[in-house]
Amino acid sequence: MQELPSHGHQRPEENKLKSTAAPTLPAGAIFRNRTPRLINLLWLDFQGRQVTHTRNGLKSRHKMAMNTFEGHPWIFRDHITGDKLVCYTDAESQKREVFFPIPFSEDYPHNTQVNIILPVYTLKERALQVVRSYIRSKDDCAKLQIPTTLQCELANPDVSINW
Repeated sequence: MQELPSHGHQRPEENKLKSTAAPTLPAGAIFRNRTPRLINLLWLDFQGRQVTHTRNGLKSRHKMAMNTFEGHPWIFRDHITGDKLVCYTDAESQKREVFFPIPFSEDYPHNTQVNIILPVYTLKERALQVVRSYIRSKDDCAKLQIPTTLQCELANPDVSINW
């Protein structure tokens, strides 16, 4: 499992999404890649760092079973671009950026089916994705004659997590 680097603009530590360190109940998930992209499954550790569980990415239309725990959030990103992805479970159709595992119980004795899909990107997000596809390195973002905030967003597509 490889820890991905974090980029500058993080939330204050007290608001940072991270795994619960207290004893938690076991849970299971089957992550299904329903996108045309290669994706990363990222567990947010006890400090809120992104830890990938897919070294070479999860291929389109493939799935991966994962043992996890209640209170251990997961997010999903494009393996190549870092673009955010969303998920929904078979039990709940609401799309969200963060998956919180459902613990095993007498009423819920099975793995949660987690479908990972492309979100409806905003025009700004989509424009940043297109510009990013023409940039060779993150250092080149600073050379563009655009506002510094956009340079930062181009260089760091995964800095914010909505939960």
